Amino acid sequence: MARSPSFLVRLSLRAWLADLRGAGAKAERHVRRLVWAALQGRAREVSFERDGIHWTVPVGRFSVAANCFVEGAHQSREIRAVLAWVARTGRLAQPRGAVIDIGANLGSPGIPLARATGLRVVSVEPVPATHAYLRRNVEQNGLSAQVAAVNAAISTARGTLEMVVHDDPARSEAVTGGAQGFGAGSSGGARVQVPAIPLDELVAEQGIAPSEVALVWSDTQGHEQQVIESGKALWAAGAPLFVELWPPGLSAHGGVDAFVATARSHFAGYVLRDDLLASGDATQVRDMASLPVTLAELRDEHTDALFLPASTR
Repeated sequence: MARSPSFLVRLSLRAWLADLRGAGAKAERHVRRLVWAALQGRAREVSFERDGIHWTVPVGRFSVAANCFVEGAHQSREIRAVLAWVARTGRLAQPRGAVIDIGANLGSPGIPLARATGLRVVSVEPVPATHAYLRRNVEQNGLSAQVAAVNAAISTARGTLEMVVHDDPARSEAVTGGAQGFGAGSSGGARVQVPAIPLDELVAEQGIAPSEVALVWSDTQGHEQQVIESGKALWAAGAPLFVELWPPGLSAHGGVDAFVATARSHFAGYVLRDDLLASGDATQVRDMASLPVTLAELRDEHTDALFLPASTR
């Protein structure tokens, strides 16, 4: 949907004022927002380069695509902070040679993770149209030998899974019965059948031993309990999990209590995203017993956390 002329004028003024004040980086971001807004309804996709990464993304209501276009990346601060923490524990050294990226979207964070670590990355994206962009971005960055783009959903059983494709594909989610995490508006979206596979089985099929996995990154819009339940061998081998915490999604896909019970059975502690960004290595590791309180305090909001098996702490 095209933006109104008044909206574009406001963005132009913000860019001009930022440039006038000598805030070059801020002015450039405003210009990118202006260009992104102007593209709405006028282009199907756009290709660009940011910080050495070549992206091709669909134009429209796609939050990850907009972040890559305007900011240069999606969750770049989180990627740096998590990798610093994982490196401090020694998990980026041999024999750990792989990162698993679940809910890979357009290639963020998989492509930045591959470039930052040099490790093999398995990027798993269930929505076929989004997976096509993931694969294209991997190929145009010359990473096909390093990044495997897998079109599948992670679940507790092998087979097929139904997905609701949201108008912002970053908000697409699994159908597991009952209400959707994004509510009634999400329930009416287009539905697709996608392959489903347990996490441990996927890793084995990629020829990776659990002890070789340095990190698992997961953003599955409430399907996190199934991710944890199907990756038992990874957590037993000490792989940390960077995972989204979103109570409405968890409630829709198995329940908050089931998620808490599953997480507590496999992890010894966790670090909240905001704490990690603010304090780095000095971040407090919270006991898993406090997870219900953290989720209750979030209410309808979301954040991320780094879950730590006992051998990682």
